[in-house]
Amino acid sequence: MNIEFYINQLRCNRDIILSLSKSMDPEMISWSPNENSWSPLIILCHLVDEEKDDLRVRTMHLLEKQEEPLRSIEPQSWIKERDYTAQDYHDKIQEFDQERNISIALFSQIEASDQRWNNTIDHPKFGAINAEFFLKNWLAHDLLHIKQLTQLRYDHLKTNGDMPIEYAGVWT
Repeated sequence: MNIEFYINQLRCNRDIILSLSKSMDPEMISWSPNENSWSPLIILCHLVDEEKDDLRVRTMHLLEKQEEPLRSIEPQSWIKERDYTAQDYHDKIQEFDQERNISIALFSQIEASDQRWNNTIDHPKFGAINAEFFLKNWLAHDLLHIKQLTQLRYDHLKTNGDMPIEYAGVWT
């Protein structure tokens, strides 16, 4: 496993997420195109909680406690349980940056040759998985939310104002 690749991608994704989040117009922070879509605030709260309570914890669990079963989580329920819509957006930007830096530092301390990277655990849905499973899915998770933040910016631009944006091309 190329741990340096994953660490570098976590850094790159952090920078993209921070850039997309910091440059959000204040009116967009709580905006979503419909009731089924997440706002930038909800996305950022979710990313913070995934960092603290899911992906980092699960990767470390595999490295340190593979003999114990993974704790069940319900990220969808965190939106209401943790009152995402009442959170301060700018505080969440800082918290995401801080938590991602903790993750990067933590994994940077573990040598690529460390045999714990080969530890496996049985997942009820995916079977035998290792730490690379979580790292790869962590990157994919970041990319899904980068896409989501970009889509929100596009939708907001398209729906606010009286100028068409199709000259730029068609969003697919």
